[in-house]
Amino acid sequence: MAMNQSDWLGVTAEDLAEARQYGMCIGWSPEDQVFIASFPDIPHVRTHGATREEAAERGEELIVTWLTALKDAGYPIRPPKIRV
Repeated sequence: MAMNQSDWLGVTAEDLAEARQYGMCIGWSPEDQVFIASFPDIPHVRTHGATREEAAERGEELIVTWLTALKDAGYPIRPPKIRV
């Protein structure tokens, strides 16, 4: 199930729409027996889930958190290299 704005306190529809512009790659890890989500615009950051859907949901949460942290710290936010 994809995250919606009511799932997290303080996450707006705009925050979610911005996060959904960033790419996410999901693949199976036979070694870990989970689906791994990685992000071309956020090097060295990964999350996982027991299902593809869970990995995607956690990935979306991760991107929202990443963008929020950059904004809160006053860092510039680069646009995604590849828009989805």
